[in-house]
Amino acid sequence: MDLLYRNLERVRAVIDECHAGRIEVAYQPGHPHAFVSAIYMGEVAQCRVLSDTDGLLAGLVARTCPYPSTLRAALLQRFGWEASFALANARKSLDRGDVNYVAGCAFRAVACLCQTLFALNGRYLINEKGAVSVVDSLEHRPTRFAARVAAAFRDIGTGAGTAGLDGLDRLASETDTLADPAR
Repeated sequence: MDLLYRNLERVRAVIDECHAGRIEVAYQPGHPHAFVSAIYMGEVAQCRVLSDTDGLLAGLVARTCPYPSTLRAALLQRFGWEASFALANARKSLDRGDVNYVAGCAFRAVACLCQTLFALNGRYLINEKGAVSVVDSLEHRPTRFAARVAAAFRDIGTGAGTAGLDGLDRLASETDTLADPAR
């Protein structure tokens, strides 16, 4: 359990921004993908209120359900294309044997896929930790997502970078098809 202390005015402002289809993405220690402002909205949606004598939190919680279509669209626009872009960048370093860069790009790609898949399913992603395994419980997802991600990283780490990136490319393509069935 985490006890989180948040500035309620900031949280209220972020919820307003999410409903307007605007998100912020920033580097923050502890979030190797990024701190996406919508995390605040997800924290409110998933929180267990211990005390709310003024009803301030109840009002915020009510604004998190249903999942806003504007937030969905913003997250898809921000992260939907980036997985394939990160994987294309990773391929540029395969010949140089730069496993660190390849793995970093692969992580970025998977994090973007998770953001996309959570948004497609109307679920709040509040942390990268555990997100890959949660994808397997979502209704709309590539099959065996977590196992395929693990296999790709295993390939990358053992020198079979092309195979690992090929596997992640397939996940990105399947995710793109889920996001836009006309593809």
